Amino acid sequence: NRTVGQLARPLDLADTVTLQTPISDVRRRWREAAHTRLPVWDSERRERRVVAVISLKNVLYEEPDPARVTAGDFLKPAIF
Repeated sequence: NRTVGQLARPLDLADTVTLQTPISDVRRRWREAAHTRLPVWDSERRERRVVAVISLKNVLYEEPDPARVTAGDFLKPAIF
């Protein structure tokens, strides 16, 4: 039997981004950490909550749009 703590990484140690993180920084994190999805925090909120998930697939396979420059422009809802 295992506990959640043995299987999952604490959110304080997880690779995450905020809604305002530039997409270039998100891409760098994907390369460095070898993840395909990252939890996204809303840094404007007082409490720390994951508000969505950003997926590498969504960013790679969409046409480049200069107006879409932050993680917040590519979100998928976080389903809990």
